[in-house]
This record gives sequence, C-alpha cells and structure tokens, in this order.
Amino acid sequence: MATFYVGQRVRIKWSPNRPQMIGAEARIACKSPEPFHDWDIEVDGFPGRFAHGLWAAKSDQLEPIQPEGHKTVEWSECLWVPEHLREVA
Repeated sequence: MATFYVGQRVRIKWSPNRPQMIGAEARIACKSPEPFHDWDIEVDGFPGRFAHGLWAAKSDQLEPIQPEGHKTVEWSECLWVPEHLREVA
C-alpha cells in the first residue's frame, strides 16, 4: 500500500457515490476527522461537498501521482553512469 502525506498529489481510483470523479486528480489537504475516512482532499474540478470545500477519502481510493522529475529511469537513459555499472566494450 502506498504511503500518503499532506500536500501530495493523488489520483482517485474509485468512488462509490461519484463515478465521474474516477481518474480525477486531487491534493491531500489534511488527515480526515471523519472516522471512516483517512484523508480530506481537494479534487481538481469538483467543488467539495463540505463547508470547507473538501472531499473525504480512504487511502485505498487513492494512488500517488509521481512528478515527472521523480519517475524511475534506467541507467542506460542517463548521461552519466557510475563506473562500476558501465559496460566494458
């Protein structure tokens, strides 16, 4: 299971009452005070249903969005490779 934190960008994997939100991107605003949810989130393009404008979500409803600069790459894609990983020609 993914580790989440306040401020993280996430994507909604499933929503029991709002199927139109599946695939939407959001930002985790805070830990949810509601007993059956883990996070309060701000969903892009969907004003919140609560007075503070947030939606409540469980961790298993969310997946982290990796920023472009944080995605994993292979050493073969890098300009510099540590000497011990270089192929001997």
